[in-house]
Amino acid sequence: MITMTIAIVDDDEVDRLLLENLIKKAASSQGITMNIHAFTNGASFIDAANGMRFDIVFMDIFMKDTDGITTAKTFRTKDFQAPIVFLTASPEHREGAFSVHAFDYIEKPVQEAALLRVLNDIRRILPQADQPSLTLTAHKQEYEFPYSDIQYVISDMNYIKLFTKQELRFRANFSETESQLLQDPRFFALNRGIVINLDWVESVNDDFSLCTMKSKTDLPIARRKVLAFKNKIYGRIPSR
Repeated sequence: MITMTIAIVDDDEVDRLLLENLIKKAASSQGITMNIHAFTNGASFIDAANGMRFDIVFMDIFMKDTDGITTAKTFRTKDFQAPIVFLTASPEHREGAFSVHAFDYIEKPVQEAALLRVLNDIRRILPQADQPSLTLTAHKQEYEFPYSDIQYVISDMNYIKLFTKQELRFRANFSETESQLLQDPRFFALNRGIVINLDWVESVNDDFSLCTMKSKTDLPIARRKVLAFKNKIYGRIPSR
């Protein structure tokens, strides 16, 4: 599953909510997880960008406080790679956007077809080859699993059980597999013999003894791991 972090910077609530709903609809239809962060002004977006990386930024050009072009210029001093898609009802500022290397423009009010076109174009340029993966061997054949597809891994004697869209079993050293996965911030050792991908967590119960994965599987949380798990998961999922 692909996970993308999206920023919407627009001081018009109606336009902002419209775009957010269209992005959620597009994500659902394409099997993408979209973490959407909405901002009503450029200043709050820049503050967030100091500690957060965005895969795509949708930026309104016309805003009451700092306009989109100025905000984008400041953002580019922090992140030169994230695609910026300007939202505009008028093409008159397009020339000024060249300096911030805008990826594209969408006219307001945003139409679903225009949004899908831009999202598809952006997905084509994302560095897929740089995505880390786990390589496992079975019957002298190697199998490669992108980290984004791995939901969780469980130790099973001299084997590991790997859960993606299906359950797979490989003869492999769990400690070595765990050590590799934990180098990526998406993964967390939930309990002895259990490593999960935080992007696949759906909810946590009230006393933090169980977490439910998006596959509806409940996994036990070790008491000694609760505090670290809370720090990792805070703000990502609801409790139940």
